[in-house]
Amino acid sequence: MKNIGSSWGEPLFEIAIYRVAPERWHNELAELDAQAWAAVDPYADGLPAESKQRHFAILQEQLRSQIGHFPYGQAIGWLRLVHDGPGPVVKGYAYKLPQRQFQRRFRQSYFNEIGKVLEVSFSTPGISNEEIAEMLTVDIVDTTKRGQVFQGRWPDMAAFNKIAPHTDWRTLLGLLE
Repeated sequence: MKNIGSSWGEPLFEIAIYRVAPERWHNELAELDAQAWAAVDPYADGLPAESKQRHFAILQEQLRSQIGHFPYGQAIGWLRLVHDGPGPVVKGYAYKLPQRQFQRRFRQSYFNEIGKVLEVSFSTPGISNEEIAEMLTVDIVDTTKRGQVFQGRWPDMAAFNKIAPHTDWRTLLGLLE
């Protein structure tokens, strides 16, 4: 098994962490569109509707190019889940951009390895696959709480939430009886 960063072991999942939730990002785009229309309107008197629309589209593209596309242009970090023991343990290793604050128009550079930010042990006898998935979900979301590494950010849990209920976590973590 190849090592990626300090996270040895069997990779289980990677969760992207975004600057904002998709809904907020779409709201920011709507605000930029309003700014574009406001900039076009004073100069649009007497212009045909087609020209007005063309000017708006050019300005809209310029403004939107500064904010970045969703989702990848808005990723500020990653949480890598790894089964590396000892025993039935899942650890989460964080990778994050070096900035402390992220404006709408931020530039991505390299992701710094933050290190281990979560560790969940599943040594309880008889623990179910559903309980394991729920415990992991809670700990992943906790990394976005106040004082945590991804405070106030949005973890993209869509793929995890679709796959986790169908995963045989007990076998994967070696919890066979």
